[in-house]
Amino acid sequence: MKRLIKVAAIVIAFVLGLAGSFIWQNPPTLPYCEVARNGERYHNKIIRVKATLFLGSDSFYIYEDCDPVEALASLVHVSGANEIDIAGEANQLLVPAQGSLKKADAIIEGRFNAKFSLGCYGPKYRIAASKVELLAPVSDATPPLFNEEGLRMKH
Repeated sequence: MKRLIKVAAIVIAFVLGLAGSFIWQNPPTLPYCEVARNGERYHNKIIRVKATLFLGSDSFYIYEDCDPVEALASLVHVSGANEIDIAGEANQLLVPAQGSLKKADAIIEGRFNAKFSLGCYGPKYRIAASKVELLAPVSDATPPLFNEEGLRMKH
């Protein structure tokens, strides 16, 4: 009987440990604004966010309207990504047309850097992506709106 209890305890401990490791390895999917508004809390942690991914001629960015004053954009660095795209859009992602801005809804997983800022005109954060999963096909992005003085109406 004691042996059966020991074996049961070992099996339960093993199952709980295995379940814990799966939970630890797969962070929950958060809205990007949750991470961007609480950058210090997520600094240097593996995150998984749902966001709009903008694809320029040489870089990927996340931008959402998270704050009325500050642009809380992230540069998405994908050179070390194990997996980019699951729906056959990789060619559009990796080689967008010159001068054309594209966008796609995506889930981005990677290490978040809240202290990356390049200054006023660059992204505030950086995500070293290990996985990028497109949720919709890549489409053309509309440029931001400007007022009569040439100032951007929304960041």
